[in-house]
Amino acid sequence: MRIKNSALKKTFLLLAIQALLTSFQSVAQAANSDVVTIYFVRHGEIERTTGSASLSERGLERATDIAKTLERVNLTHVFSSHTLRSRQAVEQAAQSHELGVVELPRLGSMYDGQEIQNLTPSVIAVQPLSKALKDLPIGSTALVGVNSDNVFAIMHNLGVQLGDSINPCELGSNCVPCLRNTCFPAEFDNLWILRLNEQQGETELTWLRYGRQKKE
Repeated sequence: MRIKNSALKKTFLLLAIQALLTSFQSVAQAANSDVVTIYFVRHGEIERTTGSASLSERGLERATDIAKTLERVNLTHVFSSHTLRSRQAVEQAAQSHELGVVELPRLGSMYDGQEIQNLTPSVIAVQPLSKALKDLPIGSTALVGVNSDNVFAIMHNLGVQLGDSINPCELGSNCVPCLRNTCFPAEFDNLWILRLNEQQGETELTWLRYGRQKKE
């Protein structure tokens, strides 16, 4: 069956992803004593005509898509890096679950010898976010708004294998291909689901696409 109408395509895709996420939620709840589940989303397109690097209209539409995609997931925590764009990416989802967004490192705080500002390089968020996610209670389900220059390093810090020249990591596999944004996919609608089983020392990474495609 081919779906020609773009609105119907989007609705069909959303329902399919929600069904998949519901199955993940059921598995996590069945193993509640063992698993932490973390959803990672990179911010959408930014407004390049301003100095704040805030989300553009299209980027905010993607934030709405994220909130709709995760509306059936029982989130317990929402985090973001210190950048405005990553916070905006998860704010709607946080509000729909009546949660606040914890920014790490905090704006205005001193970290690694510098005051954290919106435009401080996003890589500085790797260690603070990694620590917070490692410290989540077993059974937690968290959403994290990230940047292309920190998400793979955070996943690696949480136990996801890093590919190398001998064992390269293909996009979509249970690994990360690099630690910075040199190998980051160009699309803005990537969604990663990381399940951590601390008792067994296992990680399971699922890589999805959640929303609308960028129009050329």
